[in-house]
Amino acid sequence: MKPSPIIYPRYFNSEKFKLSYLEMPKSACTSIKAYLGCPNDHEPCYADYPIFTVIRDPIKRFASGFIQLQRQGRSKQSSTVNEFLKVIEKYGFYERHIVPQSWFLEQHAQVYKDITLYSLDEYLKEHDLPVLNTSSFSIEMSDAQIEQIQELYKEDYLLEVDV
Repeated sequence: MKPSPIIYPRYFNSEKFKLSYLEMPKSACTSIKAYLGCPNDHEPCYADYPIFTVIRDPIKRFASGFIQLQRQGRSKQSSTVNEFLKVIEKYGFYERHIVPQSWFLEQHAQVYKDITLYSLDEYLKEHDLPVLNTSSFSIEMSDAQIEQIQELYKEDYLLEVDV
């Protein structure tokens, strides 16, 4: 199952740190862009800047994406995890906040070679970043739902972080 073709990787360039950040939705991207002093508009990656991104545990990222899309009324009328999983089965990964992280990296690799991958927890700890845009909501998931999510995001579990 592939994402909609209108979903594409977005880069944010930090003049301050001479870095290009590949945005990974639902992986502290608001906090990272604020820390790096990136402008709000994404742009092409600066080829001479090192490129990095931050990846998050797929289950936590799915839950965060589901909660955000529900709050914003973009979950295609699904009010439960089961309904939302059926929406994904029917429509695919229709929104960037639920697209597998591996897909963004595959798209990145078609244009650029090198990228450094950080785990979310390690990146936040290393840079002592406050987490912005957090949610106080949580959701309960059954073992069967977790297994289904793990299958949907199986490629994300193969990603190996560099730091």
